[in-house]
Amino acid sequence: MSTNYEHTPLETFVPPWEHTTFGERLWLLFLQARQVVLLLLLCGLAWWLWMQVKVHTRFPAYARQDIHTLGAPFLGKLASVHVEKGAMVKKGQLLAKMDARLLLMELDIATLEKKRLEQSLISTALQFQLSQVSLQSRLVSLMNSANASWFSEQMRWKTSQAELGALRQELQWMRKVRNQQLGRTNNFGTLEARQKSLSALVEAMPSLLRMYQKRRLLARRFVRDAKISTKQNKEQIEQILKPLQSQWAMQVVRIKKLQHQIEQTSLRSPSDGVVLEILHYEGTQLTQGAPIIRVARENRGVVQAYVEEGLARRIKVGALVQVKPRYAETPKGWWFSSTPTYCAKVTTTGAIEPIPLRFRSIPQKPIYVRPVMLQFVKETPLIPGELMFVEFAPGKCPSTESKKAGAKK
Repeated sequence: MSTNYEHTPLETFVPPWEHTTFGERLWLLFLQARQVVLLLLLCGLAWWLWMQVKVHTRFPAYARQDIHTLGAPFLGKLASVHVEKGAMVKKGQLLAKMDARLLLMELDIATLEKKRLEQSLISTALQFQLSQVSLQSRLVSLMNSANASWFSEQMRWKTSQAELGALRQELQWMRKVRNQQLGRTNNFGTLEARQKSLSALVEAMPSLLRMYQKRRLLARRFVRDAKISTKQNKEQIEQILKPLQSQWAMQVVRIKKLQHQIEQTSLRSPSDGVVLEILHYEGTQLTQGAPIIRVARENRGVVQAYVEEGLARRIKVGALVQVKPRYAETPKGWWFSSTPTYCAKVTTTGAIEPIPLRFRSIPQKPIYVRPVMLQFVKETPLIPGELMFVEFAPGKCPSTESKKAGAKK
């Protein structure tokens, strides 16, 4: 019996896959890779569950835009516009100007009227002072004349008494002469008539002197009562000047109003921001309150988010949240780059209301949410109206971590 030693054991070895079909090979490959497939399925399931959690803790938000509308302060013509649409403006910058020619003319007229009233006030006060002085002088002259009349009548009464006494002695002597027939008395009748008139005058003089005394006392009382104190004089002047003063005050108010309107003709930006829209241009006749320019205020990290109604009670003022812009710039040169995250703080919360149309998947179907106002912990300029997402998921805020690290150092 001969033995064949021409083939080695390696040459006579036949691999097992050469005796199997293609289907059997695939099954064998599946059995060998089943652990890898199971691991991939578990990873996919975990990723899907995580995304579901993210969806329920992630809410839409936008960088709040405060829009200021500058309107015509009064009925008039728009004189000029000094900005263009989309221009960046600073607070107090001149944006437009109204025509102020009519207002300037009214201001000049009101100023002249005010000066006229001031001169009228001065002249009226001087006339009142002059009238008071003339009244005092007239009363003094009346009192002096009453005193002079009283003194003259009193002297006349005394003179008449003396004359009457002398006349009586003379008549008595003439009677003696006539009775003794020592001589003729031709003027006896004349002296008797004179005696009778003087007697009547002397008898009437006391009542006449009393009348002059009353007139004198009355004139003195008039002078005393006519002496007005400084306070009374001031009150009387104020009472006389009150109508003119009211007219003067009305002109002052009118001038202030015109000056305020002239200041309002210059429309200035209320804050730093951007010009959103220019509604009217030079030469347009505008009604009062007609909008001219709209300016969006520059955003300094203020965000308004909308939280679902079911989770609204969990949002507390002062809580820290994470904010991620939707279209943020990612670092270049990295395959796996994450969206930058900002830290914000809940400042205020509002009442339940329908979510804006901007965030509705179906416009006809309202979704009720709660508006939440957020303020970035670190001031960050944002584009007004910029879309972003807010995550209320538990986790450490980047800013808080940095603060703690700085405190530890």
